[in-house]
Amino acid sequence: MSLRISEIGCGLRLTLDRPDQANAVDDTLVGALHAALREAAQAGARLVVLDGDGRNFCGGFDFSALESCSDGDLLLRFVRIEQVLQLLWNAPFVSVALVHGAAFGAGADLVAASTYRIGAPGCRFRFPGYRFGIALGTRRLGCVVGEQRAREILLANAVLDSEMARTAGLLTQIAKRDDWDGIVAEIGDSMESLDRTATAALLRNVRADPDADARDLAALVRSAAEPGLRGRIAAYRAAAARQRHT
Repeated sequence: MSLRISEIGCGLRLTLDRPDQANAVDDTLVGALHAALREAAQAGARLVVLDGDGRNFCGGFDFSALESCSDGDLLLRFVRIEQVLQLLWNAPFVSVALVHGAAFGAGADLVAASTYRIGAPGCRFRFPGYRFGIALGTRRLGCVVGEQRAREILLANAVLDSEMARTAGLLTQIAKRDDWDGIVAEIGDSMESLDRTATAALLRNVRADPDADARDLAALVRSAAEPGLRGRIAAYRAAAARQRHT
């Protein structure tokens, strides 16, 4: 099982459940997230909580089987991740990301696509996709932290700690994990005066560019379709490994 689903009050908790792989996103997990988010919207859920089992929220794209993947396999998984991010960003329900440990790559993008983003002290974020030529989640990061700050984060391949993420606006709150359930309950209580239709309209109407989904997907596909995707990823991982050992 890569995703645990449990009921909470007026919605669902989706727990990334690949702790031995830092909850990295493989084909099974991205499919489970896609199905769960679609079903939550169709069932009228008003609140969806995302968290991760183990020491990290999500280590990003799972590259463990890179050698057995074709460029087409990799492109398809990136497309599926973008579809998950769009489902989360455009959802008619409120989403809450509860982050501990690392949230890198696709994991950081999941956080940026959520309505509320609550981090434990010491959590950290990085968006390395452009290092291997993948344009994933860029606009949503810009919406959350502002265009200039997003440029700075992406150009520097910066690792943001919890305080930096809160200052930038990537996190809406820093709180100890023992306090998370109470915070989620408060968020649920604050929505009691809104029905599902009003909640969906509110979330839709505050989006800066509600028609950007097709452009985001096209940008991702163009970036992933450049020849040599697997080689670019392998080169990035080799360079990252060298940096860790210097």
